[in-house]
Amino acid sequence: MKYHRGFTLLEIMLVLVVISLGSMVVVMSLPDRSQDEVQQTAERLYQRLQLLSEDAIFSGRTYGLYVDEKKHQFLFLMLSDKGWKNLEAQSPIKGELTAEAGTMFRFESGGGVWNNPERLFSQESLFEEMDFPDQDEDEKPIPPPQVFILSSGDITPFSIQFWADSTPDSLWLVETSEDGILQIQTPSDQNDEAN
Repeated sequence: MKYHRGFTLLEIMLVLVVISLGSMVVVMSLPDRSQDEVQQTAERLYQRLQLLSEDAIFSGRTYGLYVDEKKHQFLFLMLSDKGWKNLEAQSPIKGELTAEAGTMFRFESGGGVWNNPERLFSQESLFEEMDFPDQDEDEKPIPPPQVFILSSGDITPFSIQFWADSTPDSLWLVETSEDGILQIQTPSDQNDEAN
């Protein structure tokens, strides 16, 4: 009589454990999609601000950025003789940027001198005292921007931190320094500065 030997229950369970550990290692090594969305949002904002800064120099126009944290939106505006207008109506540059659902951000205006209560200028908008004709009745009012992109290409100081809901310790930073230079910092750049 021939003896047919099959796999024991212990051997089958051992193979299943090895396969599950291998698949877990592969899944853990995959990049986090939410981090990709955070990176894309930060880079889009940086590139659009850079483009508007260059356009402001060449065209002599003044642009603005309104950050709506409740709606997770960035609205790009242009100053016209009738006041602030949505950029999309006046330019081929898209006038709105919406952050993805898992992307969180925090906006801070100014920095250093701009946040000093003893500064020379008051905190209201640079363009509040300008006399613009009334807007049309059917148009909803556009809020004044918190960040100005001046015709010299300078950008008023601000910083926006971006992070994913799943990884709040990995921050992307888009900011302008006190001298108006726009920069973007990746999480690895910030780690290098800390060390």
